[in-house]
Amino acid sequence: MGNQWIVFDEYCLYLVELVLFSFDSFTTSQQCFQMKKQKLTFKYHDGGRSAAGYELYTKDCVTRAISLLLGGDYLNAYEYVNKIIDKVEEKKVSHAAIGVANETAKKIFAELGLKWIRTNKIPKRIKKPIILNMVNHVCFAKNGEVFDTHDYFKINRRIYGYWTI
Repeated sequence: MGNQWIVFDEYCLYLVELVLFSFDSFTTSQQCFQMKKQKLTFKYHDGGRSAAGYELYTKDCVTRAISLLLGGDYLNAYEYVNKIIDKVEEKKVSHAAIGVANETAKKIFAELGLKWIRTNKIPKRIKKPIILNMVNHVCFAKNGEVFDTHDYFKINRRIYGYWTI
């Protein structure tokens, strides 16, 4: 009986997400249901942050995603992100360790030569490495697995698109 309530609660959360998020995007109820059914495996990975000597949790999702895309070298990704921020931002509102503004993140990914794919669907077969762009978050995904410090898809399954090689 207890498991039935958990399933019911998840379905209620899904309905709330459907009502709240379907008005400002092109997502139909059928597409939301398909997104709910698509499973991506979550694997914890900090992008090499702890190996680089950083211990505290921060909002460095752009830096972690780039680190994983480039092979796991967090320090190189950290320096690269800050270099691009210095180049494109007049008012320094972003930093590799504490978060990157959306417009700046787009410029960083474009500078890396990544191609933007606008979609509200999670790709079915993720073979090439991609960086998923979600609500106030990005994460690295490859081979049907999402590599991140937390399972963001438990909180919100809505995506705006993804960056690919």
